[in-house]
Amino acid sequence: MDTGSVVVQMIVVRWTVSSRGGEGARLRSRVPKGFLLPEGVSGPVVHRVECDELNGFMPRFRTFDSLRPLESDTPLRLAAEADGIRVFADRNRRVTAPPARRLAAGQWLRRRDTSSGRRRVRMTVVNVVAIGRPPSNLFLGAPAYSAESMETWIG
Repeated sequence: MDTGSVVVQMIVVRWTVSSRGGEGARLRSRVPKGFLLPEGVSGPVVHRVECDELNGFMPRFRTFDSLRPLESDTPLRLAAEADGIRVFADRNRRVTAPPARRLAAGQWLRRRDTSSGRRRVRMTVVNVVAIGRPPSNLFLGAPAYSAESMETWIG
């Protein structure tokens, strides 16, 4: 299998300290960890969903026909294997990371990472599947593996 059969969904949520509590926090917590994919999408593709405080956490969608946004916006990396995809963290961009995970055709994983500065917070959820043309509701279910902040894999 090659990385040409990979479909990635990146959900980027941004907020400031004003959304740490109250209505802002309530709206932010409603952002799902997975969205419907566009109909007929096939790899390699990155389906990017952006939700931020400025627009009330309403999702904005973009689709890229390459895996470049994954590599430039996250420490997550993919490598092709004979019958699957190996998913791992670039140690140059993230020192603490769980061991690599291998995805067989049809399996998918979810990785969530949160970073914060003095005034802004960014949470990125990355859903990755090793399949040419997934069903549009794939990322609404349960992944084979999930990771919080790339430190431990669950699944």
